[in-house]
This record gives sequence, structure tokens and C-alpha cells, in this order.
Amino acid sequence: MTLRALFALFHQWNQLNRAPRTAEFYAGQLERVLDSCGDLEADQIRPFHLLQFKHTWHLILAVHRLFRWAAEQDIVENPAVFKLKRPRLGRRRRVLNRRELLRLLRRSTADFRRILLAYRETAARPVELRKLRWSALWIPEGMRASEALREGSACFVLENFKGRERRTDDVATRVIPITPRLGRMLWRLSERGPSHALIFETYRGKPWTYAALRCRMRKLRIRAGLPLEVGGEKIVMYTMRHSTATQWVADGMQQNACSELLGHSRVTTTQRYIHLNREQLLAEWRRHHERLRG
Repeated sequence: MTLRALFALFHQWNQLNRAPRTAEFYAGQLERVLDSCGDLEADQIRPFHLLQFKHTWHLILAVHRLFRWAAEQDIVENPAVFKLKRPRLGRRRRVLNRRELLRLLRRSTADFRRILLAYRETAARPVELRKLRWSALWIPEGMRASEALREGSACFVLENFKGRERRTDDVATRVIPITPRLGRMLWRLSERGPSHALIFETYRGKPWTYAALRCRMRKLRIRAGLPLEVGGEKIVMYTMRHSTATQWVADGMQQNACSELLGHSRVTTTQRYIHLNREQLLAEWRRHHERLRG
């Protein structure tokens, strides 16, 4: 059985037994492996076939899960791929400055610019925005939609979100804020006529997928002329989330509020997202010093 055929069975099993988001995650990660060695026999896959992916933690995780499932189903015996260990999971430190953000937005296509702006304004997870529906939009009672969106009084409310089952508090919903800038864009989208269920779609009217966002961002990095890597770290969709969270804290937002807006159940998780640069640290110190003197 080829690796591609094995993946087809694994994907079918995931669709029947796992959450749709989980099945999509494995499909998106394993797509690159299939492009490289999908026609090889699954029981002939060896660690050296995967050396080009050895620094990609999530991809090696997905390969391990695939072959562990295959061993449980008695399809493959004693997979050799387990000898390829997952790399040490590091911390994402890349933060975009305002000039880099503007360059990305200006060089992106119209459909990608809309969802990119939404990531920039909300710091939401990539999976949350690409699956966001108009039904999640919340407008304060007594306000018109146009007014609420343009003033930043509206938000998105998610009832199903990552980590909900792990929360120990009574938070049952996830709130995604809508800034006036994002609100104006959403209002323009809503005025185009009968809207689809999904808010953000490709220019072909298709939903955004994990692979599509990853490929668009890779091409945009090159088109925008930004360094492809800084300290071994690339600009990816999650970079927008880290950049916005860092800016929120630099502007004075309390970390517990930032944690709630990011959808984290623990502030310690949020602390891994904040990467203040030298100028931001000095500015925060000056504000603190002035408060003490006052």
C-alpha cells in the first residue's frame, strides 16, 4: 500500500471519528509529505525520506499519528519513522512592525487582504476567522448594525472554540472584538447583497483552507520583499496574532484582558505571545515611572 493510499484511509477514519478541525489539521500537514513521497510504499518509508521536514514539529507529529494509527489497524508493522524525533518545540518570537504590516496589506490580493486585516485587528486564531460566519456577529440591543460596526461596539461570539473543554472557569463563549476599521470593512462586505454563510471567502467564492492560507502567505512574503526568515522563523498566519497581542500590551492593555481576548484559559499562555521590543519596554518603563512621580 502506498503512503497516499494509507493517508486516504486515515483521512476517512478521521472524518468519521474525529472533529472536522482535527481531520483538516492532519490533511493540511500531511499534504507536503504526500507531495514528496506519496507514491512510495508505506512500509518502506524511512527517516531519511522525511529529513527535509525534521524541523517542522507539527508535521512530524502528524506523520507519527498516521503511522501509529496504521500500526493499531495492523496495516503497517513496527514503523521505522518513529526513529525520527520531533524537534524541540520553541517559542514564536517574530513580531511585525507597522511598516511590515502595511507592506503585507498593500501587496496582498483583495480577498486575502480582507482576512489578513481581520487577523491584524482581532488577533484571532487562523482557524477561527476562516470559518467565521455572519451568524456569530453580535450587535448591542438598540443599535443599528452599521452604527455598531463603525463605532467598534460589535463583536463576534463563538460558542465552540479551541480549548473550551479544558477551561476550568465558567466561560462558555469566546468573544472576538471588532475594531472600527474592521467594522467598516465588514459593513462594506454586508452591503454587497445576499451574503454567504461564511464571512471570508476566496475570490472564487470558496472557503479558506489551512493550505490555501499557508500558500498565500508564503507567496506574499516574497512579493512584499520581507526577509523570509529572521532567526530561523518565518512570517506565518500566527505571526499576525502574536504581533497584535504584543501591540495590545505595549499600548497598556492588562494581560488578563489580553488573555481573554486571545481565548486563553491561562495568563501564562498569553505571556508566551508577548514579545516587547526594546523601544516598547522603555516606553512602558517611562509610563510606570511617570505614574510613580505623579
